[in-house]
Amino acid sequence: MQIMGQLGIFVIWASLDCRGGACPLLLDYRIETGARELSKTLAKEQKRFRLTENVLGGLAGLVMMAAGALADDLAGLIERAEGGDAAAQVELGLVYEAGEQVQQDDKSAFMWIERAAKAGNAEGQFYLGWLYANGYGVETDKLNAFLWFERAARQGHVDAKDQRKLVLPDLTPAQLSEARALLGNVDTSDLDRKKAEEEEIAKVGAEIGWDYADLRRAYNQRRYDVVPVLTRLARNGVGEAQNLVGYHLKRLAQVNPEDETLSREAFRWFLEAARQGYPAAQYNLGLCYLEGVGIDRNAANANRWFTMARNNLAREKLPSYQEATEEFREASEYADRYKAAMQGYASASRELRELVELGLQESKARRSIE
Repeated sequence: MQIMGQLGIFVIWASLDCRGGACPLLLDYRIETGARELSKTLAKEQKRFRLTENVLGGLAGLVMMAAGALADDLAGLIERAEGGDAAAQVELGLVYEAGEQVQQDDKSAFMWIERAAKAGNAEGQFYLGWLYANGYGVETDKLNAFLWFERAARQGHVDAKDQRKLVLPDLTPAQLSEARALLGNVDTSDLDRKKAEEEEIAKVGAEIGWDYADLRRAYNQRRYDVVPVLTRLARNGVGEAQNLVGYHLKRLAQVNPEDETLSREAFRWFLEAARQGYPAAQYNLGLCYLEGVGIDRNAANANRWFTMARNNLAREKLPSYQEATEEFREASEYADRYKAAMQGYASASRELRELVELGLQESKARRSIE
């Protein structure tokens, strides 16, 4: 989150934490779509003021004023939430979930979001489903996740419609019967489509295998039928697959600019892989912030992710003889070394460093004029 004064004097910087190193496995249920939603759910943020070097003297009072303004905003939000404002309850819940201006607290996040959801707020119902799906502030409960996604979807919440489709196949027959008893008719046509998708994934997996390197090679041979298999690996937490799925979706978004879902999904997958410390994904995520792909433009956040990518690349060791031989072999899989760098090919790490340095230069230039 970035807060700039009129003179560009201070920045509030958000750092990222994956709760003890392991990002949640239920990646499907963590679709962070839309600029506002994404900015509020970017893991557990830890804030700190960072003053520019040339204005350190005499600005302590201004910084204190900024901190006081934030405290006033939070106090007003709490007052509105306690007064029964459902939108404020959702926002306050997300503040607690992100640890934004307050101590991170899943249980408080759940309490406030549940209040809004039970009052009929579609956004609250969506986020309550998200909390149940991930087990934040409450025990993981697929049935309740589905019920709240379904309630939000019936109010027209687009993201909830997507999520209900993902949760539906996980319900047991008994849970599906219970859902029907509570909600009335439940559309299960997605289950047939899901079955067909599973059969196609199994077919491609049997032909090419489930090894990421083999799937990436096939992808670069224009075998785009491997994308669902790569997506399955991505959902299981494979960072390289998450990055490649994001790369694929971003390419689709470039030729289908009217479909904003593609760019938001690309951002989401880059974010998941970047959280695992994957340099190519950190670069791609920084580029999303720089270009406004799937989220609002934010040069400060772009610079932060580019810096993380550079630092992680700097820690990489020189390859062993066997690794160097493998890098030489994999270089035959692509024609464009810079596209290969964005996909995370080790043999294109030098090009990735070049891209990161260019990104850092551009993000710094943009920050100076924001």
